Amino acid sequence: MHDVISLINTYAGKKTIISVDIPSGVGSENGKVEGVAIKADMTITFVFPKKGFFLNDGPQYVGKWKAVDISVPPSIVEELGLEMPRLITEELAIASVPVRPKHGHKGTFGHALILGGSLQFVGAPIFSAKSALHSGAGLVTLAVPGTIYPMVAAQNPESLLLPLPAENGHFSDEAIHTISPMLHQFDTVAVGPGMSRFQEGEAWMKSLFSHLTNQPVVIDADALFLLRNQLDVLDNYKGIVIMTPHPGEMSKLLNKTVKEVEENRLEIASDFAKEHSIYLLLKGHRSVIATPTGELYINPYGHDALGKGGSGDILTGLIASFLAQGASPLHALISASYLHARAGEEKAKVQSHYGVMPFDIIEGVKKLLNEM
Repeated sequence: MHDVISLINTYAGKKTIISVDIPSGVGSENGKVEGVAIKADMTITFVFPKKGFFLNDGPQYVGKWKAVDISVPPSIVEELGLEMPRLITEELAIASVPVRPKHGHKGTFGHALILGGSLQFVGAPIFSAKSALHSGAGLVTLAVPGTIYPMVAAQNPESLLLPLPAENGHFSDEAIHTISPMLHQFDTVAVGPGMSRFQEGEAWMKSLFSHLTNQPVVIDADALFLLRNQLDVLDNYKGIVIMTPHPGEMSKLLNKTVKEVEENRLEIASDFAKEHSIYLLLKGHRSVIATPTGELYINPYGHDALGKGGSGDILTGLIASFLAQGASPLHALISASYLHARAGEEKAKVQSHYGVMPFDIIEGVKKLLNEM
């Protein structure tokens, strides 16, 4: 079999290679390849795509895929008690985008707070704020350390700007005291983009959560790192928490290697979300969404065009925006992750996989929303 597979793969790029059910050599449950496997241009599978299409090595081998009817009813999943993640489709994403009443005004569409930035990372919170506004949030307040306020203000006049006390280019302890009386004004809070890691950061994050008024919170970037040693903060928070780690950040949260995270993406996402009663978006090629009740979703879209600094900050802004507009946490994650991935794909067709920048993703999202 090894020789046959190797021979078939010599025709890659010369002939169209089609696999039936799953490419030989690819694990149907985990997508792992032990040795060699068929590199298919197209995989015709039965009833449902296999989990291995989206995990580990799988995406590199299945090519385009199509599930065909062989008279097996979809109800077999429930009848056999199979644990099947749900795929995010265009139809599901469209149904998840918050509806905009025509009589709405800026108050109707919510007020999001983006809390982040530092002297080293000025652009990240700007990307999040612009993403939130361009995807429909009624108001966005961008709170940054006062040391970078002039740079941020010059690039982001459409947001409400809130300079906070700073120390050594990042938020100081006094920043919490300054913003805490205002926190009740916001429908959702996103914390972390560009915030950087600082010595007092863990205490700072704990203090922030003690002053929040139980609104939905999106935690990203270095805010994730600063919570790694105090996950009880999540357990004690009464509001909804959404975390959006990439594999490196997830490895820090779990004290595991990136390899361990990547090899067990579904299990790790599901276990963490259930243990801490949060919503988790584990980013990467074929991102995974996990809910507190154990539901799993896989985003089958997106590619290397999104692999650039600032891309994740755009996603954070989208999630915060849809939450502010009244979407449920799950619907916000489904619609944001789909739009983010598809916008990257579409922009890459014009600007190449090399050239897609964060603001290009925002433009792509606006176009997709218009088409929807």
